[in-house]
Amino acid sequence: LTNLQPFTDRTPQRLNFSLEVAEETLNRSAEVLQTITPINNKVQQWAHNMRNNEYSTAAYANAVVSAKEAVKNLNELVPELLNKLKVVEDKKPVSNVTTNIMRIRELIAQARSVAKKVQVSMKFTGQSSVEVHPPSNLEELKTLTSISLFMRVDPDKDPIEDRFILYLGDRNGKKDYMGLAIKNDKLVFVYNLGREDVEIPLSSKPVSQWPAVFNYIKIERSGRHGKVYLTIPSQSTTDEQKFIQKGEAPSTDSLFDVDPNNVVFFIGGVPPDVKLPPPLSLAHFVGCIELASLNNDVISLYNFKETHGLNVAVSPPCPRYKLAFSQSRIASYLFDGTGYALIRNIERRAKFGQVIRFDISLRTIANNCAIFLMVSEGNFFLLEIKNGFLCLTYDFGFSDGPKFLENNSSKFQINDAKYHEVSVMYHQLKKVILLVDKSLVKNVENPKTPLPFSDIYIGGAPSSILKSRPELSSVAGLKGCVKGFLFQKRDFNLLEEPGTIGISSGCPEESVMSREAYFNGESYLGSPAKISPFDNFEGGLNFKTLLPSGLLFYHTEGSDEFSIALENGAVVLNNRGTKVKLQKKQYNDGRTHFLLASVNKQRYLLLVDDKDKQEKKRPSAATKSSSDSLVKTFYYGGSPSSSLKNFTGCISYAYIN
Repeated sequence: LTNLQPFTDRTPQRLNFSLEVAEETLNRSAEVLQTITPINNKVQQWAHNMRNNEYSTAAYANAVVSAKEAVKNLNELVPELLNKLKVVEDKKPVSNVTTNIMRIRELIAQARSVAKKVQVSMKFTGQSSVEVHPPSNLEELKTLTSISLFMRVDPDKDPIEDRFILYLGDRNGKKDYMGLAIKNDKLVFVYNLGREDVEIPLSSKPVSQWPAVFNYIKIERSGRHGKVYLTIPSQSTTDEQKFIQKGEAPSTDSLFDVDPNNVVFFIGGVPPDVKLPPPLSLAHFVGCIELASLNNDVISLYNFKETHGLNVAVSPPCPRYKLAFSQSRIASYLFDGTGYALIRNIERRAKFGQVIRFDISLRTIANNCAIFLMVSEGNFFLLEIKNGFLCLTYDFGFSDGPKFLENNSSKFQINDAKYHEVSVMYHQLKKVILLVDKSLVKNVENPKTPLPFSDIYIGGAPSSILKSRPELSSVAGLKGCVKGFLFQKRDFNLLEEPGTIGISSGCPEESVMSREAYFNGESYLGSPAKISPFDNFEGGLNFKTLLPSGLLFYHTEGSDEFSIALENGAVVLNNRGTKVKLQKKQYNDGRTHFLLASVNKQRYLLLVDDKDKQEKKRPSAATKSSSDSLVKTFYYGGSPSSSLKNFTGCISYAYIN
């Protein structure tokens, strides 16, 4: 913004006003930038102390105070800053103002990203609590809500009593909510979808028998169905103890509806002005908690709005061994599409030789994303995924333009959620070679040019770098996991690199799981998983379309068909010729709708958005046995054999119970 020059226009007053607001915005953005430094510096210092067992209560206290002040400042500055940015954007400013607005927004996102990815616990004494920022998009929680965390209790030091753990819901304890508690020596998942409380106790492993280590807990609700998971790590072997308990709400209500103006997310306890529903009105928690994820997003206690009664000098956090669980025995890094790792002066670990080698192991479901990038003046070297395949592009000012290495053979597609080992070998006098899983993808003759770089970005890069050349402008950040990065067979800890921002440790399965798919009217998804929808079935999904007709779900056994489809805007369930049709509304309105279908021995049920409901009594002759020898594939979005049109639109958060 400081580079703006006076200019003339047909509406100089409007543009002058935009410049004045932009200047104020610049001042605010500078304040936001100042808040990033204490978080980043303190967290890095703190992490270093933890890794080297050089724990310092004073360092921890300083880090928490700095983080709290920084997050508090962001809470005050960011809304005002974004309002000013919107004023400027609405006035349609000239391009250089717009460019700087985008840069400011990127910096705000980075500042928030730091607080969300602090993977350190907090210790709760029975008097403390933390209010965490609730998710910004509550619509994504309606059909499916999943919360995971690490929790440590010590039954020998603190006898197990009934205690509150967490609550996500209305500030006044009304309407829909989800929570977790210890009750009667059991871990209990509690939720309410509008009518009655559901409690799912994990009876198979009493809390008093838990070891005094961090155990992994996950609570998940799909529609009206709930699950609670517990994983207890072994400290000496790779063996783990895993427990699961399921439950369901007795009514057909399936959506988690919370008011964004009143939603709160509390851990460890709540202050006096917050009212909890009766099943969670318990004593505050005693022990250590580290948040892990909310649906597909990494979350942290250090992305807090407020803390209450938290005294870090008296109650320092419990250090957690990050590699305790089998899925994380090998160090891995999670990229969410917004962050990146930056290794400066890469030759400090190994020198460029006649042959230069890069190795990286990654897993992703992204169609397009960066793997690594080197940029220097007018030169660049980019390894990315394009349409699911590796593509290496580089240009050192060659007279005939950039060089490309790619091979779109199906055996080289790598966006399948599995780990793939990718290698690039740059021989300064011979060839450039691209490998995946030790198989040759492509090689080209090298124009005998040394690599003119010293720094390397992994998983993405700042927008200013990507916009520096047209070949980089469309590059997206990596969404997925990296298990290791090697340069000349020397490994790097990406989290320890000072230039790294917005990545975290570990690789939860949710990070490489897609809960949404777009169907183009000719596509479909099939699964051979064994289901029996004709006699006993319950399934739900979200759908969004502008077309009046399309097949949402389909299953066939011989001549018997089971389908759920849009027909002239109405939702229709067909089970062996018996149809249930919703006619209250046209659902091809471009909005997201939740659909629940249920079949049992008594009736067929169809429900949309927890409001539009139709039931039909099951005919007495409708039940008959099916042959186990038949292929029983079911499909979403269409099928290879149905007479109904395939679906055009989005289907998301589908589940079958």
